[in-house]
Amino acid sequence: MEGISSSDRARKLFERVVDIVTNDFVQERPNSLRTPHRDTSASQIGVSGSSSENSRLSARINSATPEYSRLFGFQSKRKDSKKDQKNKCKGRSASAWVHDCICLAVHDQDWLPTAHDKMNLASWGLGLKRLSFPREASSAEIDTIVYGSFPQLSGRGYDILRTGPKCKSLVVIATPPGGMTIPYMMDIVQQSKLYIRPKDHSLVEQLQTDVADASKNCSESDDSSDKSPRAFRSKGAERAVEVSSSASDMEQQSSPFVSLLDESEEEFDKQLKLAISASLLESNAVVDAVETESIPFKEALKKLCETTIKPKEYQRITIRRSHIFDDSIRLFQKGVCCNKPFKVTFIGEPAVDLGGPLREYFTVMMRAIAKNSSLFEGRTGQRVLRSNVSAVLEKTYLHVGRMMGASLLQGGSPPTFLANSIVDYMLYGIEGVQLRINNIPDIALQKVLKELEDASSVSEFQGLLDNPVLSHRIQLGIDKPSTHYHLTDKSHILRILCIHQTILSSKGQIDQMMEGLNEHGLLSLMKKYPECARVMLSNATEVLTAAAMIDLFQVEYSSCGSNNRQKEEASIIMFYDYLQDIEDGKVFLSTEPTKVQMALEKVLQFTTGSRSIPPLGFDSSPTINFCHDPAVTLPTSNTCSMSITLPTAIINVDTFSSRMTYGIGNSLGCLGHV
Repeated sequence: MEGISSSDRARKLFERVVDIVTNDFVQERPNSLRTPHRDTSASQIGVSGSSSENSRLSARINSATPEYSRLFGFQSKRKDSKKDQKNKCKGRSASAWVHDCICLAVHDQDWLPTAHDKMNLASWGLGLKRLSFPREASSAEIDTIVYGSFPQLSGRGYDILRTGPKCKSLVVIATPPGGMTIPYMMDIVQQSKLYIRPKDHSLVEQLQTDVADASKNCSESDDSSDKSPRAFRSKGAERAVEVSSSASDMEQQSSPFVSLLDESEEEFDKQLKLAISASLLESNAVVDAVETESIPFKEALKKLCETTIKPKEYQRITIRRSHIFDDSIRLFQKGVCCNKPFKVTFIGEPAVDLGGPLREYFTVMMRAIAKNSSLFEGRTGQRVLRSNVSAVLEKTYLHVGRMMGASLLQGGSPPTFLANSIVDYMLYGIEGVQLRINNIPDIALQKVLKELEDASSVSEFQGLLDNPVLSHRIQLGIDKPSTHYHLTDKSHILRILCIHQTILSSKGQIDQMMEGLNEHGLLSLMKKYPECARVMLSNATEVLTAAAMIDLFQVEYSSCGSNNRQKEEASIIMFYDYLQDIEDGKVFLSTEPTKVQMALEKVLQFTTGSRSIPPLGFDSSPTINFCHDPAVTLPTSNTCSMSITLPTAIINVDTFSSRMTYGIGNSLGCLGHV
C-alpha cells in the first residue's frame, strides 16, 4: 500500500463497501433484474426493474455511506456549484449573512487578541464563533442573536468593532440613528472579522469564576460516572471514544460487513488506529493547557502570597504621613523585606496596627508614588516613567517596584495609575505595545500626532512630518525626506513615535521597576494571566458603585422588635440613600471656592483604610454598627475591624447627609475618628 494516499485508500474501501452491498443484493434478485453497472454512488448504479427494488438497493447503499463516514471520517468530495462557492466565500446566503465574530472579555479593549488571549477566551466560552444574521434583521433581533451566542454579555450591552488601519488595532463601529442593521454592518465590516466586547464592565473575573465552578462540577460528574480524572474532554476525544465504542459493538455483532479488509489492507487499519490514538494524545495536551489557564487569577495570586509571606516574622514600619514616599524609599533602601508582614505606625497617631493602618499605608503610598513628579509624568491615571538617570543609578525605580509588589502581596491596593502602554510592555513585551497617542505626556507632540493620525491627504501628511516637533524622527529611523512617505506608512510611523516616547525613552527605568515588582515572582505570575493582570493594573477596574458598597457591608442590628431596631432601620435607609446620592454626584465636600464632590472611595477608606477593594478582597466583610447616644451626631469607624458606626440620633435626611460628609471629609482616614 506504499505510495497510496490515505484519501485514495478510504475511497477504495468505500468502493468495496458498495461492491459488497450491490453483489449481496443482486444475488437475491432474479437474473433478469441483474445489471452489470456499478459506481460509487447509489444514484448512479444502473438497475432495471421495479421502482421498489431500485429504492431498496438505493436505501441499503445510502445507509452504508454515513456508517462508513462515521467510522473512518470519509466525506463526499462533491464539488460545490459556482453559486455555492461564491456564497461560501462571501459568507452569505440569499436570506442570511454569515460572518466570523470574536467576543472579547475586556470592556475597553482596542488591541487585537493574541494567540494566548484567544485560548483564554475559548476556555471561557467566548472567542471565535460563526454567527448567522437574517438580512432583514432588526436591531433587537441582532441583539437576540448576539446574546444567544454569547450569553455572558446578557444585561451588560456590547460594542461592535472591526480592525483598524493595517489590522493593527480595533475601532468601534458607530451605531447609525436608526439602529444597527445587517446591510450597514456588511458595508462597514466587509471581509474583516467582527469583534464584540462588553460595553461597560469587563467579564474576566466573572468568567474565570464560572469556568472554575464548571471545572469543579465537571470533575465531580466524571468521578461519579466513568471514574475519569479529567475535568474536561475535548470534542475530538468524545468523537474518538464514540468511534471506538461503535467499532467494538460491530465486532461483536454478525453482519455482511465483517471481513471488509484483506491482509494487504490490515496495515492501513492499524495505521488508522494509531492516528486516532495520536489525535487523542494531542487533544488531551490541549485540554491540559486550557485547564491550566482556567485556574482563577485570584486563586493563583492567593497561593503565591501564602507561599511567600512569612506571617510570624513581621517588621515595624514607622513613617510620617506628610513624607510617606521619602520615608518609604528610605526604609526599602535599608532592606525592608516584602515577604514579611508590615506593622505600620504613623508618627503622632496613637494606633495599634491590626490591619487598618497597613491598608491605609499602602493606599496613601500608591497615591504618593503616582504623584511623584520626579519619577512619573503624564495625566492622572495614565502616568509614564520619566527618563531620570539619577533615579536609575540610585535604584529608586527598583524600590518603587518592590513597594508595588509589597502592596499586592500583603493585601494592599494595586498600582492603577500606570499608562496602558506601560502595562502592555510589562505583560507582553515591546511587540505587544499598542498605539496609544493619549499616553504621550508631551502635549505639543500629542497634538501633532493626533493631526498626523487624522490626515486624509498625502500633502497634509507629508507637511506634518516636517513639523519641528517631529525633528527627532530622524534619530528614530524615519530618516527619509517627507515626500518619500505616503498614507500607507502612517500607522508604522505613529507606532514608532509613540513607542519611543512612552517606552524606549525610559526603558531602563521601566525595566528596573519591573525587576523590583518581580522580586518574589509576582510579575511572572501576571504574565501567565495577562488579561486579568491588565484589569488589575490599569484603570479598567470596575468603578465603585453604591450597589457594590451596599453588598459589601454587613449590618449588625439589635434584636427584632426593639426600639433600637426601629432607629437602626431608619438610619440604614438614610445611609443607603446617602451612598446613592454620592454616586449621583449630589454630595459635595465643599462648595467654596469650587465644588468638590464626595466620592464613594472616601467612605470605603474611612471604613477600611483602603480606597478600593484589594485584588484578593478583604479578609472579612466590613460591618455597619450603630450608636444610640443622643449626643453623638457624627460617624466613627475602626479600620482594623473594618466597621463604621452610624448615629441614630439624627432623623432628618439632609442633616444626616451633611453630618456624614463633615465627619468623613475631616477625618484622618486611618483612625476613623473626627
